Formats: sequence, structure tokens, C-alpha cells
Amino acid sequence: MPCAVTRTSGWVLIEFSGTVSKSEFLDGVQALAALEADASCPHNRLYLLGGMFARELDFATMNGALDARRNATFAAPVRSAVVATTPAAVNVARLVTAMNTNEQISIQTFRAREDAEAWLTS
Repeated sequence: MPCAVTRTSGWVLIEFSGTVSKSEFLDGVQALAALEADASCPHNRLYLLGGMFARELDFATMNGALDARRNATFAAPVRSAVVATTPAAVNVARLVTAMNTNEQISIQTFRAREDAEAWLTS
């Protein structure tokens, strides 16, 4: 599955692999929304983009999916750690970081999952 969404005790893990299509991306967005419907769902996110080699989705689709989070108000500051190791992943990480206008959300990009997890738990 090119986009897998899993809830952990400290964050939601979103993992992309292969070539991510628009429909696969939107499936991941729906899976994330289902988790977020539970008020006890962690707000922090760990995005693993290391297996992503390409994307077949447009800016409008990504922008629309990120809109709800950009406009949300959270009870506490939110962290989103992005692990990007391929050129496609680095491109997506830069795009997501540039599109974030929510002052409550801090986004950091990392090359290693261990570093990302350490930042999320610090």
C-alpha cells in the first residue's frame, strides 16, 4: 500500500512508499480523518517518506488535504516530523513545510527515523 496510516501511543504514523497516486493519497487522507474523529487521537505526526520514489498527485490535491490541519486550533502545540531520504520525498517535505501556515504546528525534516522520533518525544 503506497500510503499507510497507523495510530501509535505518541503520534500518528503516515508512511508513503513507491509511487503515490492521487487516489492512494486521498485514501490515506480518509484513513487519517477516521483516526482523528477520536478526540483522544494524538495530534503529532510522523511521516515516513523514505520509500517514496515519485508522486502522481497535483498541488491542488495536496493543498486541499492539508487545509483542515492548517486551519485547525489545537489544545497544545503540534509537531510533525518528516523523514525524507529520496529526492521525491525531499520535494514533498519541502512543499508540505512551505504550505504550513498554522502557528501551532512545527514541522521538521529528518534523514533518519530515530532522529525524528527523538524530536517528537523531546
